[in-house]
Amino acid sequence: MKQRRLLPITLILIASLCLSGCLGQTRRVREADEDDDDFSFGKTHTEQTEETETVIETSVLSEEEAYLQIMNEYDRYMHMVEDMEGSGYPSCSYIDITSDGIPELFILYAADEENGSGITIEEGYYVSATMRIYTYDQEEGEAVEMLCIPNAVVFAGAGTFTDVVLLQDGSVVTFSSTGDLELFISDYNRYEVQGNELVLIENYEQREEIIDWDNEVYNITYTLNGVEITEDEYNAARQDFEDNAIVTIESAPWYGEYSEGSWEQTLLGLDTATIMYDDLFREFT
Repeated sequence: MKQRRLLPITLILIASLCLSGCLGQTRRVREADEDDDDFSFGKTHTEQTEETETVIETSVLSEEEAYLQIMNEYDRYMHMVEDMEGSGYPSCSYIDITSDGIPELFILYAADEENGSGITIEEGYYVSATMRIYTYDQEEGEAVEMLCIPNAVVFAGAGTFTDVVLLQDGSVVTFSSTGDLELFISDYNRYEVQGNELVLIENYEQREEIIDWDNEVYNITYTLNGVEITEDEYNAARQDFEDNAIVTIESAPWYGEYSEGSWEQTLLGLDTATIMYDDLFREFT
């Protein structure tokens, strides 16, 4: 009789020891951002060692999940670009520039004080917008920043505007213009895709220094990667970019609509990859 009463107790003790052993051998690690409460992205991987089996939950994301995290992070500020004075200007682009069959994500968002714009977001407007370009790393399962352009758009002084186009050879060209009452600068930057980066290859710059505004006296210089070139060389490069542009990836709000320059007219004649934030968000979800 005594042996029968001890049997259940013995089984319970054995089960407890087994459970304790399992808990001692299994460890779960979660790497997640504090702000990702709305998302449950990630896959579980198992690593086998001689002594123990460790289950690690990592943030290996699909393309859509990785890009959604970026868009969620900048959600409010991307909407501010689209809502500026009711412009309805798209804050996203989604196009494959690396020829791997997976599109890259381009975003334009209202920069906050953290990004050095010195503005007050709470007032409901912005004077500076930053452009970021992301690609998807299939091996790591995450979005990787390819390029960041601070102050891509600035609504102050003479303003700053940035256009981005894709050329037939796969390179990316950005055009920006900025200035004040004393100096006006135009830049064409050509980037090549190298791995997960956009690497600057050529910088063509035109600097127009205003000597005498009333008498229209200017000092204009042209450079390629900081070395002075002729006006003809600068114009030839610009014409080559215009002739080989195949799609507008991003273009400055309203800029092309009010200019009769050849570059702006080229942009207006191209297909565009720009898309509204909410439309792209719905496509991912």
